[in-house]
Amino acid sequence: MKIKIHTVVHNLEVTMLDKINVDLDLENTETEILIFQCHTQYIRSIQKLLMRPELITKVNKLLGAFKCIESRTINLGGKNIVLYNSDSWDNYRAALESCSKNLKSMRGIVWQSFKVATNILQLIFNDSFEQEIEELIEFSLEIESLKSKVLNIQCNIADAIQYWLQLNKSDKNMQYTDILNNILKSVVSPIHLASNYLNPKYKGRIFMENDEYAYTLEKFSVDNLSGEGMRQYMKYMSQMEIFSKLFDKNALMTKLCFGQ
Repeated sequence: MKIKIHTVVHNLEVTMLDKINVDLDLENTETEILIFQCHTQYIRSIQKLLMRPELITKVNKLLGAFKCIESRTINLGGKNIVLYNSDSWDNYRAALESCSKNLKSMRGIVWQSFKVATNILQLIFNDSFEQEIEELIEFSLEIESLKSKVLNIQCNIADAIQYWLQLNKSDKNMQYTDILNNILKSVVSPIHLASNYLNPKYKGRIFMENDEYAYTLEKFSVDNLSGEGMRQYMKYMSQMEIFSKLFDKNALMTKLCFGQ
């Protein structure tokens, strides 16, 4: 069997993408399996889609109006004002957080008769504007949590797809479903689904109700398993012989359970 592994590794120190290609040749079969993983790239794609020009323009106008009296906002419980002045995700989120943390003190200053333009005043007391910022901040924290999990050295293929699909299944992220579904088209591969399905800890429960994923898994199994492989697969599904140990709750903490 020839197993061809294609992956991209993100080098945090030099912020570049290094491509790695590995070919493993095994005898007596022509099957080729392709694996592609680049979680950092996918997460960056989500972050880019979350950067809303119209929203950050409003945020910058609001923050800019109070920058000259920053000390007063801090005295009323606010924080240092951070303006959005670059194309980076970190700066974008910092500006959103700055706006969120200073809105209360801005309102207090306005009540003290500080004069601001009408459009700025409308933003300060606009509940939907504040809610949009809060929801984006909360979702961005989930994205950062996902990044931390999937880049952990102990995270395996089954874990990674579990974390991605959990993010998409969360009810509080429903408004971002379109963004997540678009990214998942690239993230989810037959290898991910098979790994998650064959892991006794997950058993594919998180995706088996999705007809597209279930079909992809079934087709992948039929296309790539030999007769003996299919027999072993059925033993696994029936928890027979050595495979019964994998489903022992005490074995879930061992390497036998595909863990690290």
